[in-house]
Order: sequence, then C-alpha cells, then structure tokens
Amino acid sequence: MAKIKDILIVTSAAAVLIIAGVLFLAHITDRGNQPYSSHGSDPKGVKAFYLLLETFELEVVRWEQPLTRLPEEIGKVMILVEPTKRGIHPHEAASLRGWVEQGNRLLLLSTAQEALKDEFNLRMASSGNHGKSTLNSEVPSNSTLVKISPDPGYRKPHLFDKVELLALKRTRAFAQTGDATSLAAKGQDIYLLHQSLGEGEVISVADPNMITNQSLERTLDKSDNLIFLLNVMEAFDEPRPTYINEYHHGFGMERPLDSTSLGGWVLSYQAWPVFQLVLFTLVMLLTLGKRFSSPRALPTSSNRTLENLVASTAAVYHQADARQLAFRILYQGFMRSLLNKYRLSSKATLSFSREELAVQLGERITGKKREKLEEDFYQFSKALQGNHLSKKELQMLSARLDHYRKEFQL
Repeated sequence: MAKIKDILIVTSAAAVLIIAGVLFLAHITDRGNQPYSSHGSDPKGVKAFYLLLETFELEVVRWEQPLTRLPEEIGKVMILVEPTKRGIHPHEAASLRGWVEQGNRLLLLSTAQEALKDEFNLRMASSGNHGKSTLNSEVPSNSTLVKISPDPGYRKPHLFDKVELLALKRTRAFAQTGDATSLAAKGQDIYLLHQSLGEGEVISVADPNMITNQSLERTLDKSDNLIFLLNVMEAFDEPRPTYINEYHHGFGMERPLDSTSLGGWVLSYQAWPVFQLVLFTLVMLLTLGKRFSSPRALPTSSNRTLENLVASTAAVYHQADARQLAFRILYQGFMRSLLNKYRLSSKATLSFSREELAVQLGERITGKKREKLEEDFYQFSKALQGNHLSKKELQMLSARLDHYRKEFQL
C-alpha cells in the first residue's frame, strides 16, 4: 500500500512539472512573430515601422508593462496596435484614458477590444464600404483608398502635411460619434477619428493593418500611410519618447489580475510560489514516516582516560615524527590549569621554572616527597625537549601526568 501511495505522489509531482513546462513553452513559442508586434518581421509584424522610427532618430521604446503602469511624465506618444496575446481589461483602458487626459497622445489601431471601444466611445459601422476602389486599382484587393477630408473647423492640419490618400481595409470602419472628429471617410464609413481628451488627444485608425510590414510595403508608392504615421509621431515640438505597446503581444511579466489565460497565469510572479508549495507538499507526503538511514544508538559519554587519548593520537603524530607534540599540548594544558586554579600570575613565576612551581605546590597539596616530584617533572620536561619517545614511554608519561592532574584536583 505504501508503494502505491509513493508512486501516485511521484506521478502527481511529475505531472505538475510537465504541465507547467508545456504551458511555459506554449506561451513563449513564436513570440517574436506575433501579429502587430514590433518584434515581428513577418508580413503581419510592425518591425519595419519600429526601425523607421529609429532611422529618423526618434526615441522609440517598447512598452512591456500593463497599461496601469504608464509613465507619469506628460508629452509622450503611445502606439497601441491590436493586442494578440493579452486582452485589455477595463481598468487598463480607464488608466490609458486618464494618461491621455494628462497631456499625452495615443495612436490607437484597435477595433477588437471592447474595453477600449467603451472607454473611448468608439462605435463600429455595421458594414464597411465593400465597393472596389476607383481611385487606384493597384492597391490590395481588400483595401480602399480613402481621401483625407477633416471636418470643417479642424485645427490640427500638421497631421496631414503632404498626406492626401490612405490605404485602408474596406471591411472595418467607425460610425459617427458626437465627441470625435472625422478625418477620413468614405460615404457613411469613417476610417480615421480624432478625439481631444483633457490636455491630450487620441487618433483612432479603423484598420490596424495600416501599420504592418506588408501594408507599408504594398502601399508605399500608392498612398501616404507612412507619412501620416510619421506626422503623428512628430506632432509634439519637444523631444519625447514614443512607446509601442508590446505587453499585450505577450512580452513582459504578466500579473495575475491581468491574465486572460491559464498559460499567462502560470507565468505570473505569483504562480510559481504556488507550484513550489504544491511540490513541497507532495514531497512532505512522500517522505512522511520514512527513515532515510538505519537506526543509530544515542551517543554515550566516554570513559577514556588521558592515557587512552594520548595513545590513540600518538599513531597520527607518529607519521609526522612528532610524538612528543601530543604530550606537549597536554602538559601545557596541565600547567595552564595549575596557574589558573591557584591564581598565580605569570610575574610570580619569573624567578623559577614552572616545574619548580609544580614541585612546590605538589609537596604541599599531595604530601609526596620533593625528590619524587622533582624526578617526575624532570621526566616531563625532558620529554618536551626530545622527539624520540616510544609509544610505551609516551603512554607511561601521560598516565603519570593524568595521575597528577587528579591529585592537583585540576
């Protein structure tokens, strides 16, 4: 039964890791060729326009954070092309509108995000102009050429400097709204809108494909799409960065509240601690009640004497030809304990040796004859000066030293 439980737990842990890996790979696969991304070099990408901005020495920055974290400085331009990986939430759309009202410009090329259409009061026409273009038959078959025709009284002519025609898809168009100015229309279908919001403005384009690599290449000699886009970027007098939204094309770290998919949540900064907790729990269940080694007895106090200690370490010191070193350490410890116990400072021992001090104290403490004490401590002193002690001699001297340690009550 225990083995079955272990197999189930290990299988579950492996499944969690495999699922996380698959979701991660699915999330990052082919991110560089996302439609409408400035990283994309395929026909639907926007990399050509990004490189053109750099060529014209305009400061351009890829924005890889949610729209709730827009820069606080005013005088910026944000290019927002149709999101492909992450949807725009209503609180992001509200934050974007507030950012525009502070004195920034938004070039909006998105008709599929309901949050944006609601926040900026954009209504799509029930159907675009499906008639073929009569102005130029060389434009793509699904596009139409729209003539620039701002509403009377429009006061921002700089947007249309050297601009007459725009090539746009026929199937996407805005309906007239009361708070927006039509800039380019064909019949009842409006393809370009301008809105003044607070200190800023929004320019909405009905066709997000207008800015793609394919569109710029096909319409370069037949329309003024590129000139119009550059006019929008250069509308402010002072130098300022232009941002291209990349967060909603799958770049940057996704926050859980902004996630619209399980894969996005897996990659959020709060998801991995959850996986770690799950794996930790599985490991705890797997190891519950298990012993990782054979049982061991509790350590017991050793009854070995000083003689045994010296004998056991003598073999080690023997390899270094320094048997007396072990005894020297023990003897120095004996003398240090003797001075500390009887509170004798080093100054008090200058007139005679430590051995003489030990003999005088030993005569009073142990009652032994002075001759015996002098003989033993002479042997101790002699052992410290030579390195030719045999194992037997070392054991004998250490046993005698251990005996004196007990008699001196050290």
